[in-house]
Order: sequence, then C-alpha cells, then structure tokens
Amino acid sequence: MDPEQMVAEALKQKDDRAVFEQLALGALNHHECDPEFQRLLLHSALEGHELAEMFFEKFILRVYELLGGYIAERQRDGAMRNIDPLIVVRSFIGMIIHHSLNNNLWDPKRRLLKISNEEAAKNFTDILLNGISSGDGTPPAKRSDA
Repeated sequence: MDPEQMVAEALKQKDDRAVFEQLALGALNHHECDPEFQRLLLHSALEGHELAEMFFEKFILRVYELLGGYIAERQRDGAMRNIDPLIVVRSFIGMIIHHSLNNNLWDPKRRLLKISNEEAAKNFTDILLNGISSGDGTPPAKRSDA
C-alpha cells in the first residue's frame, strides 16, 4: 500500500476530505483483509525485532511526512487551524489503528461498534476535519446510561 499514490489526485486538488478518507479506508481495508500482518507487526515491535523498525522507516515515517506536510500546507492556506501537524496525524492514525485493533483482536464479533470500513473512514474524517463540538455554545448532551 503506497499512501502517496493512493491519494495523489486528492493531494493535487487539495481535497482534504478525500485525502483523509481515502487513506483511512485503504488502511482499514488492509487491516481487515490481512489481520495477521497487524499481529505480526505488534509482535515484532514488542520483541524489538528489526521488522518493526523497517516498517517504521519505510511506512510510518512516510505517512507522517506526507500527511504532516499536507496539513502544514493547508494551514498556510488558511484551511486548517494551527495545530502541530504531527499531533493531527497521530490523532487521525490513532482512530484508525484503534478501530482495527478492536475489530481484529478484542471485538471480532463487532459487539461494540458494527460499521463498515467506509462508514468508519467517513466518520473518522468528519471528526478530524470538523471536531465533535456543536459550536453553538449549548452544553453537551448528557448520556442517560452514565
């Protein structure tokens, strides 16, 4: 999976939604189709194996550079708030990875959340680009089951 190729057109067009949604969907689909790869990476990282370092160097750094650079550019354009781009990338990837880990390791029957990868990618992108605040100043809704 080459993240830059996956979103090349969206990057050129500065289509924020497409950049993030396509990357999220690609990652979610990859994790769903090959859960053993995710397990292998986790094991290699826990054991300090060189596979984890190779994955970090060849993939993780590239994603951070790609998205971090894109976010910085969009901040200069005035399209995104001035937040450290690497924190934004970490937050976005965190949503994706946590969702995949839940689906593949802890909740394969999807008892907590049963949504398609497309729905997850769309909603994670919505949260990233728009946050969750209503923005109208009203207090947040209280959960009745709390």
